[in-house]
Amino acid sequence: MKTSSRLGRRKRWYDADNASPHASVFDIVPQLESKSSDRRNKFLKHARLYGNYEFGGLGPGQNSVSGRSNRLTFNVVANCVDTATALMARSKPAPQFLTSGADYKLARKAIKLNKFGKGVQHQLGIHRLSESMHLDKLIYGTCFAKIWSEGKKLCAERVFPWEILVDEADGFYGDPKNMFQVKYIDRDRLIDMYPEREDKLWHTPSAPTGYFGEQLTTDLIKVVECWHLSGKSGRHVICVENDTLFDEEWTRTRFPIVWSHWDLPRPTGFWGGSMVERLAPIQASISDLIARIKQKTRLFGVPRIIVDAASGIPKNWISNEIGEILTIQNGANPPVILTPPPLANEDMQLLQMEIARAYEEVGISQASATARKPTGINSGVGVREVLEIGSERLVMYGLRWEEFHMDVVRVALDEVREIDGFSVDVPGKQHRDELSWADLDLDEEAYVLQCFPVSLLPQTPAGRYERIQELAMGGWITKEQGLELMQVPDMDNLSADVNAQSNSVRQRIDGMIDDGVYVAPEPYDDPAASIAIVKSIYFQERERGAPEQTLAMLRQYMTTCATIMSRAQVQNQAMQQQPTPGAGPQPPTQ
Repeated sequence: MKTSSRLGRRKRWYDADNASPHASVFDIVPQLESKSSDRRNKFLKHARLYGNYEFGGLGPGQNSVSGRSNRLTFNVVANCVDTATALMARSKPAPQFLTSGADYKLARKAIKLNKFGKGVQHQLGIHRLSESMHLDKLIYGTCFAKIWSEGKKLCAERVFPWEILVDEADGFYGDPKNMFQVKYIDRDRLIDMYPEREDKLWHTPSAPTGYFGEQLTTDLIKVVECWHLSGKSGRHVICVENDTLFDEEWTRTRFPIVWSHWDLPRPTGFWGGSMVERLAPIQASISDLIARIKQKTRLFGVPRIIVDAASGIPKNWISNEIGEILTIQNGANPPVILTPPPLANEDMQLLQMEIARAYEEVGISQASATARKPTGINSGVGVREVLEIGSERLVMYGLRWEEFHMDVVRVALDEVREIDGFSVDVPGKQHRDELSWADLDLDEEAYVLQCFPVSLLPQTPAGRYERIQELAMGGWITKEQGLELMQVPDMDNLSADVNAQSNSVRQRIDGMIDDGVYVAPEPYDDPAASIAIVKSIYFQERERGAPEQTLAMLRQYMTTCATIMSRAQVQNQAMQQQPTPGAGPQPPTQ
């Protein structure tokens, strides 16, 4: 049996003994770019199809319009992409940390980690990138986001698909171990980022002007950042053509770049399929049909006038004048105007069939695309049912989008673990909480990440109101819970006033559980409402395995509330039995 040997093997850019990785990187990157040229051309074709005009290219300075010929008069590709973006971007998945068989302290940490994850998403601004990420996925097949830190702050940015290079053999199974990102960055900015490499950067060749056109206000340099995953022997390098700017050991098991596909790679490989790719043949058919209809309209949509040769009417007598009198010879036939139908019904029917086929191909209803209510559906329940049926085809894409958000949190936590003293603000409706990672640090093996939508209620205020009304009328929620679920800015103050009691009690109980110090209820609290709230918390904490000390504090809190409520009832009865001042003696009872 043969054994592999490093002897005679070509030096890799990530080998530990490679003291000049930039030379190896800039040797392999042009080869990867050459192999991916067909994919880059496909990206450009799809961008032109969606944008409906001719981009000069995909690089900086190439996004200007090179011509406006051959523009689509009906762009079903853009309609489907924009509709899918609107349907998917409104979903803001919230990763949840779940523990199984963990002790009570770990379970409590997992609950706080859910808030921490929400704060991480907020700091990254990942939801603000949703629209552009969905567009990349729908147009190019795969979208990318990069996670890094600056000081003690997490950052995220969109990465264009053509900036990513993956060896086809390395990514054959969809799990590459090497990834390259190629960017063009201004020379002055690079010098600010790496002042110790200034001398080398001044001698770095500029990007070819033929690639971008003339650079009037910037001096761009080609920069490559690359990662190799290999456990303890991984490597992370940032380099230019003539120098290595940054070099470190990479011990993480993940890239700092997260990606998501619209369609899974078919049948193998790293890159996913796009919606535009699936719609391109149908769009071509629609464009041909429209061109043919236009041509028929020009040829047949003009009236013809038949003049009897014996009538004696010259051609110049027939004009656009209104009420003109024409004289014809005796016995001759008057002029006849023929108006043949310019189009056959079959042409329009075929066009409508192709348009409908486009929406069916990608699982989008025409009602959603045109923002129209389906005919015959009038109730809110019916509309919701139709929309749910229309979005079932998007379920798998939604699951991949949720997985993307979980990967974002995983990569962000990889970064957080290397930042001393990291904390994050968790925004709320009325306040914000600051959570420190040092108090929440959990090994990745101690929890499982699952993703849930932020809300299962309709997104529009009218639809949300109708659904909440149905839940309230069915007895599933209370009025206070309904106000909390509305999440309409105009009603936030009202909701805060109505739910002030319950929010105050919950915060007090959370503090007791976390600090282990009992805090008695205040006289102004509603004891009956407090008992209901604390009883719910008590059952939850008991099922989670809370220690007896915590459960005893909760029972004491409920007992104190019951005592306050009983004392108030006794006082009310005593006040009712006292005679009214100035009243005469009461008649004896029989």
